[in-house]
Amino acid sequence: MSIVFPAGPVVEVPDATDVVRLKAADKLISGLRGATQSENICGMPVENVYEKLSDEVTLPNSRPRNSP
Repeated sequence: MSIVFPAGPVVEVPDATDVVRLKAADKLISGLRGATQSENICGMPVENVYEKLSDEVTLPNSRPRNSP
């Protein structure tokens, strides 16, 4: 099976990707900002931040809670 993605904006790939478990038992895959891969710890509290790339595209990201 092949998946073809339409052409879109070129974005920088985050250094770390995380899976955030939400309170409702759902999960969100996002880029981790404000921490390196070695600082990415299972169970680390994070908060969601959103990166607007254009009027049509906004990416969900997360960062460690209490990070500037």
